[in-house]
Amino acid sequence: MNPDALAFISRAPVLVVAGGLACLIALAAFVVLFRQVRRQQEEVDYLERRINTLWQEADAQVGNDGDKSDAPSVDARPRAGVSATERAAYDTLWPLAWELHDRIGTFLRAIDHHEPISDTRLAARHAALDLRRETNRLRPFIDADIDHLLHQLLDAEVKAHLAACQFLDNRDARAREGSENSSRWQWQEHHEQEAVELMNQLVTAIRKRVL
Repeated sequence: MNPDALAFISRAPVLVVAGGLACLIALAAFVVLFRQVRRQQEEVDYLERRINTLWQEADAQVGNDGDKSDAPSVDARPRAGVSATERAAYDTLWPLAWELHDRIGTFLRAIDHHEPISDTRLAARHAALDLRRETNRLRPFIDADIDHLLHQLLDAEVKAHLAACQFLDNRDARAREGSENSSRWQWQEHHEQEAVELMNQLVTAIRKRVL
């Protein structure tokens, strides 16, 4: 056999290994480069979102300052502005708070009037879950007193809902009339008294923050 051919054959494993190492190095370099490009793109996207948010808050603040300069004021001390993010949070939370209060009321009235309650009972439960979820999600962006009022409202309405469910269980089990009256009094206290007062306080607190 030709000596050159024998020499090539003897070097073939070395060439294969070298070629494989070169491929691995190229692949590793590509992966590193791809990760760096993706990280840089994520940072650019974050900065763009942050800049847009800051511009929106700045525009809202300028609008608030312009309105205050045109309106007469008896107090010359500057008031802290409310960010667009906080305003948006209240725009989301207030309708959910009202929906919860309304759905609980509808459920209780259905019980009083001996109407079907399966749909209204479920709707009241979903309304409570929606408000709790959004309150927890938006908690970093809202005033601490308003956050406290929202959680108090949730507790009052949930207690009213539970008392009404207990009333239904007692009625279906033909419990004594005294137990039923006790449950009815509890839901009236939580919904028609405590929750109504909390709704009024919530309206006042939000107005003070945004007006």
